[in-house]
Amino acid sequence: MGKSNRIRADRSTKQISNPVKYKKKKGLPLWAKTLIAAVVTIAVLATCAVGILSTNGVFMRYNSAVSSENYRISGNMMAYFYQTQYQNFYSSYSDYMSYFSLDTSKSLKEQQFGDTTTGYGYETQFLGEFDGTWFDYFMNAATEQAKQILIYCEEADARGISLNDEDMAEIQTALDTIESTATTYGYSTNSYVSTMYGTGVKISDVKKAMELSYLAEKCMIDIQDEIEAGITEGDIISTYTDNKLDFNVIDYTYYTFSVTYDDVAAEVLGSDYTEAELKASANEVLTKYAEKIKDIKATVSEFEKAESTEEFQKQLYEYLATKYYEENYADNGLEADKLPAEEVVNSVKASVIEAVVSDVVAGKTATETAYTEADGTYTLYSNTVTEEFAVAIDEIKTSVFNSILTDKETYIVEKAAYSEGDGFSEWAFEDGRAANDTKSILSGDGAESDEILDDEGSFNASVYILSSAQYRDEELSKNVSYLVFSTEDAAKSAIEAFAAGTISKEAFEAVGTELSATANSEIEDYTEGSLGVDAFDEWLFDSATKVGSYTTSPISSDDTTYIVAYYNGDGEANWRISVKSSIFNDRYSDYYSDMETKYTVTVKDRILNKIGE
Repeated sequence: MGKSNRIRADRSTKQISNPVKYKKKKGLPLWAKTLIAAVVTIAVLATCAVGILSTNGVFMRYNSAVSSENYRISGNMMAYFYQTQYQNFYSSYSDYMSYFSLDTSKSLKEQQFGDTTTGYGYETQFLGEFDGTWFDYFMNAATEQAKQILIYCEEADARGISLNDEDMAEIQTALDTIESTATTYGYSTNSYVSTMYGTGVKISDVKKAMELSYLAEKCMIDIQDEIEAGITEGDIISTYTDNKLDFNVIDYTYYTFSVTYDDVAAEVLGSDYTEAELKASANEVLTKYAEKIKDIKATVSEFEKAESTEEFQKQLYEYLATKYYEENYADNGLEADKLPAEEVVNSVKASVIEAVVSDVVAGKTATETAYTEADGTYTLYSNTVTEEFAVAIDEIKTSVFNSILTDKETYIVEKAAYSEGDGFSEWAFEDGRAANDTKSILSGDGAESDEILDDEGSFNASVYILSSAQYRDEELSKNVSYLVFSTEDAAKSAIEAFAAGTISKEAFEAVGTELSATANSEIEDYTEGSLGVDAFDEWLFDSATKVGSYTTSPISSDDTTYIVAYYNGDGEANWRISVKSSIFNDRYSDYYSDMETKYTVTVKDRILNKIGE
């Protein structure tokens, strides 16, 4: 089923869009895990020029790039933040780099962001508009990060928060990983760090940057916990009551029919038609185009007559089954002289469509073989046919069935949130709207009248039916523990250990500690989509997953991360989490704004601009 209302976590330190409650166990904080991944993978990047490793970086070490009253980030520490921004970007967008204007072999200071003269410049479509060089892009992000870190550090000082022995041990674990990676690649630690982050940057600079980052994160978590604890039941109820449109959801099914003038022209004249041919046959093409638009309007009118979601969906399946059958049959390669009589062909078509629709309605995950065979005789829906025809029709049936299952993921939508300015959404969330209400939205040529001209070159008609009018999402979230391993074998070893012992939440965490999982955490009130790992959600929200279940095979979130999870139990209802998240965001944003006013942060562009030289 489609999920258009998935909540995705914003990992920004300034504002958390989904305050999932993580109970930190053994394991590194987010920034440290990101650093380790970058250190291990970025060693092969062409952008990491060795430079003059003997330079000790004294000037950049003793000059502040960003500073506040009690804390400072040196030029070398800033080089670490800057390079980490770039390295994380490269890791995230490595598959798309060929579409960006960024040339990793050249200085970032000489390359304009979004420059289409040196590449596709598609970064604006992925990242938005930005005026400046690629160096500016990453440095702006690093500077904002540095400013936030210092603001949190000042607040930590005011709150009496400091790093303890456990914190320092975790930082040392990250530093040990850098040292180990340096040895693996044949570098001394400082030479490797200088290669990674810039000439003169040493492991001591990285350590100081990590300490500030960790202190900032401790403060951020303290603020989060404080704000979350201050959200009362009255706050939740009043916020929901006053803003129902922001939190309610709907379920619906829809389909969009479309036709273009160009497609009709190709159908009438052939795909390689000329402008002269089109001009000569313009009336014929326009007539055909108008006929198709009128047919779509008639079809939409029939869909609007549906009195229930079940009736609407069955009608949709029949339409799709007919469409896909005809497309597949036209491409099956059977020669005309090998086909059965026309009445048999038509009868088989009707039987296949009926069978496929029945299977889809029944919720089956596979469709049965279309034919039976006995003593060399092939029977296809009570018709005796050749083996070739029977096999071809069976393949068509399977293809049609699978295509409709795929379509269901798109056209059947659950828990859709309100979208201001969207015609259907505004209609669907109107007061008094009820389940099984239907709506059609037409656009393009002929949308406003029966007179059809080729003014826009296309026509689209979407027809909708509400499965459920707006409601509160009462589905319960999940409380889940999970371990993260850097190898699949390590993850499998954890699963084997669970299977061999008494399974419990405590035993699960103990195994993670024993096997040195890179993360050993618990998430309370997890909602679908929060981690962005589909396989994880499929396991956790499967009806077969009961309290006490654990993953029996590792879940891979990428090529180097393997998750093993344990289902602790149910959390709060999704609507309550959404409301609390909204309250949290507003209060957190206000709190951070107050900190920005309270703590002055100074940025020295002169020092920033020396980074990367």
